[in-house]
Amino acid sequence: MTFLCGVCPCVIQEVVEAVNVAEGIVHDTESKLEEYKDQLPTDEVQCIMFVLLSLFVIFLYIFNALSALTVSVKCQPSA
Repeated sequence: MTFLCGVCPCVIQEVVEAVNVAEGIVHDTESKLEEYKDQLPTDEVQCIMFVLLSLFVIFLYIFNALSALTVSVKCQPSA
């Protein structure tokens, strides 16, 4: 079965679920880092926080791309 947008909706759903899991891991890491930051070197905490923020930005780009794909193009099976 082919889809007009070229992407099966189940693939989009799998990507969304994977990003949600990754976002949860990043959030948990951020929470633990905040909890233990007094025991870690400041420059390492800042570096890790920068990486976590960068990951959140990447997640936003992924969600925006998926939203644009599913909104602007009808993902329905073609005849």
